[in-house]
Amino acid sequence: MSAVVAMPAAKRPRTRGAVRNAPLADDLFRLMHKERDGALQLHEDVAGLVLAAALLGELVLGGHLMITADYAVTVPTRPAPYEPLAHEVLDIVTCESHPAPTWLLFLATTAYDRVAGRMVREGHVEQVAARRLFSRNRTGYRPADGNNAAWPWARLLNRLQRQEPLDNTDRLLGGLLLACDWHRTVLRTADLNVTLSLRHELQQAPEPVQLLAALTENAVGSAVTSRLR
Repeated sequence: MSAVVAMPAAKRPRTRGAVRNAPLADDLFRLMHKERDGALQLHEDVAGLVLAAALLGELVLGGHLMITADYAVTVPTRPAPYEPLAHEVLDIVTCESHPAPTWLLFLATTAYDRVAGRMVREGHVEQVAARRLFSRNRTGYRPADGNNAAWPWARLLNRLQRQEPLDNTDRLLGGLLLACDWHRTVLRTADLNVTLSLRHELQQAPEPVQLLAALTENAVGSAVTSRLR
């Protein structure tokens, strides 16, 4: 038994209407929360890892970051991203030299709060507190618009069912869903062909995208194994 209580209002008004071409991490954030009450559906550790990968992925997809086969991270010489959170993450990564697995684990500790903050500031979600009997209260992020919350999975499933090629952003989105074994739940289907299509599309992505998805899958597997010990 629970009740959802709204937290103090965000600085910006709630955003309604279609949100298209959203940052990768924002779409992933939408997919990991219940549309009704904004409750997180993944374990917090797993959510942090996949969102950290998504933040790195935004930089990779924008050409601001490169990941090589040995997981070395390099930063091309080009203007920094305009989006504030992407700029912030790039500043973090460029301050020291570490391989991609190190940055993934480091960013995982704050990625959830960073993406949640961006979503709240942009008016896409409303912070709520779910008061539950016999358990500690948890903060949730209820979508400002149900259609926007459903758009990432509806878009992905529609393209897969139509056998339409995905763009690299959706290839990485699908790869990160595969990495945490969340794709069947998100896409609301047990159709094996959809899963196979998702894996096929990931194989068509540029090498840095594939490497980031594989790295995330390994990190999630290690996190799950550690919790079971």
